[in-house]
Amino acid sequence: MGNPGAQHELVCTLMQRYPRLALRLAEAAKVELPSHDLAVAGANSHQLRGRPPLDSDAAVRLLDGGKPVYFAQVEVQREHTLDKYATLRAYYGSEVSKAKTGGHMFVLSPRTSQAAAFRENEAELGEEFGYRGSYLSHEDLEFMAVEGRPFEERCLAMGMTDFSLEVPGCVRDMLREAAEHDMTIADLFFRTILEEVTDVTTVEGLLEPDILDKLRGLQAFRDYEERVEAAATAKAEAMAQAKAEAAAVNAEARAEARAEVKVEAAKLEAKADDLIDCFIERGDHPSAHAYQQVAACTDVRQMGSWLRRAFKGETSAEIFPEP
Repeated sequence: MGNPGAQHELVCTLMQRYPRLALRLAEAAKVELPSHDLAVAGANSHQLRGRPPLDSDAAVRLLDGGKPVYFAQVEVQREHTLDKYATLRAYYGSEVSKAKTGGHMFVLSPRTSQAAAFRENEAELGEEFGYRGSYLSHEDLEFMAVEGRPFEERCLAMGMTDFSLEVPGCVRDMLREAAEHDMTIADLFFRTILEEVTDVTTVEGLLEPDILDKLRGLQAFRDYEERVEAAATAKAEAMAQAKAEAAAVNAEARAEARAEVKVEAAKLEAKADDLIDCFIERGDHPSAHAYQQVAACTDVRQMGSWLRRAFKGETSAEIFPEP
């Protein structure tokens, strides 16, 4: 198991700090929860041999009269694969063991297609693996993102955006609000964006002066600055390389052009010599005018035409009549 991404950590942090978010997920999934009077955050880490505990899911325990009656477990999955059902079952089983009660697994994905793929296989594999889950995408959480909903609901819904596709303008306000509420959540929210975008320059539009002032102290912002600097360096190097390659191509083209001119000049000179030799060998002594016409010619095709006429018997006077 690798380290969870920022999007995963953001969801875990929100569920830990706002456990009643589990009720909103149940609402989105149309899952009926048992009667309870309190929702509290449960442990959300898995102990790995020889390593610190890893936060890999978020668990919320529902209590009634101080006793656990149910739990809601939240996982984030970006990609659907069949073997992940076994992993989810293991997480679910671990929580059953800890909570000593039944519960429900909510699997969130920023990608609508992946959530749909999980749902398609649920009927068959849910029986095989002995647990039921709900698979929600960003679209399923949109009702939580509307104005007037609590901060944590809007943050969770917007945090599950697939930022690899686009960074919506409304994220700017969410980032500003997160920085006002909780800098840890702001850091995770910003990191989530940075981990998903393919072009870091698309983030520039989010960073208005007041947001910049709030984010400068965050590790995510320092990471952003490093990526921007790296992108600028890479762009400058690419431009320099492109210029060098263009200069090399131009130099080669100029050299080829000069060589071609030399070849054409050599051809022209050879045909001119052949033409004059042809006249002289026949006892035909070209006039000064004929010599001037031959010397002034720069067209290899024209010189070739005169040479063919001479070979066919035309005299220098016929080919180059006096003006």
